[in-house]
Amino acid sequence: MSTAGSLSKDTIFYYMNNPKCLEDGFSLNRFDLGRTHPQIILGTLEFNKTQDILTVSGEPILTIKKSEQKHSPFLLSAKFHSQDGTEIFVVENNVWKNPTTNWDAEMKRREVKIRRKSRDIQLLIEVQPPHTLLVKTLKAYYKGIEISCSNGKPFSVRLPDGRYVEVTDSQMSRCTKALDISHSGINLEGCQEARFSKLSLSSIRR
Repeated sequence: MSTAGSLSKDTIFYYMNNPKCLEDGFSLNRFDLGRTHPQIILGTLEFNKTQDILTVSGEPILTIKKSEQKHSPFLLSAKFHSQDGTEIFVVENNVWKNPTTNWDAEMKRREVKIRRKSRDIQLLIEVQPPHTLLVKTLKAYYKGIEISCSNGKPFSVRLPDGRYVEVTDSQMSRCTKALDISHSGINLEGCQEARFSKLSLSSIRR
């Protein structure tokens, strides 16, 4: 697994000027989204200055929070599952824990790609300097809820009863919880700024 080029420029610059401050949590095999609050992009959705990006049935599955350590990068945590409930992607405070059940997983420079089988990409993410996390492809499941997105396509949630919700070309900032997903749909909680191009709740899709 190659992790070359995974540190952001502002972190590298800080280390160059503070060589004694390199501590645990900054190794090259960890995510580094910089020391400015990161922008998160899920397909065509943009999130800024928001801690809980995705919450499903009360459990946060994609979060960004400020580190308690001075001069440390913001901390990414995420947990995505396959349809059978197997963990496919786990990050705890910027540390990626690759499950051995993955058919194939690759971290090359600033990109992570996970396949469940040949040509079946379940997750493709890229860290774009200085502080953007781009989710290019996502196929995840949790408690009967299917979540998916990809470049140029709507962020889609399929509920256990077959209904689905789609959100397209939207920006959200300073949210308590950006997308709070449950069996009844999506709740947008406490966003100080939000712009939606399209949000639709459709009938049962077979």
